[in-house]
Amino acid sequence: MENQLGQLSKAIAFLAEFRKLDSEMQMQTALIFLLIAKDEGCSVRDLEQLTGLTSASCSRNVAALSDVGRKGNPGHNLVAVKVDADDRRQRNLFLTTKGRAVLASALEGFRNAD
Repeated sequence: MENQLGQLSKAIAFLAEFRKLDSEMQMQTALIFLLIAKDEGCSVRDLEQLTGLTSASCSRNVAALSDVGRKGNPGHNLVAVKVDADDRRQRNLFLTTKGRAVLASALEGFRNAD
């Protein structure tokens, strides 16, 4: 039981980093961020297949994580969207410098949690 509590503390510390960024961030937005961090260069279509979310939902979450969010509002600037050189219809997703810093901070919180 004590080990489970320790693991929960680590998960809470990890998620707290996202709350610092945006106290109302949706869980699926954080999930999309982590999937992009795990597989940089992936596409929105890849995210659809991994999560089971619709194309619209994945695009909306990617927009929230990019520099320009929904309806032209500022995004979090954690993810950069780049046009694929071989297929200009495809957009590949990468972490920005800020995205890498947020990931590093979240992982540090995870490692240091009791």
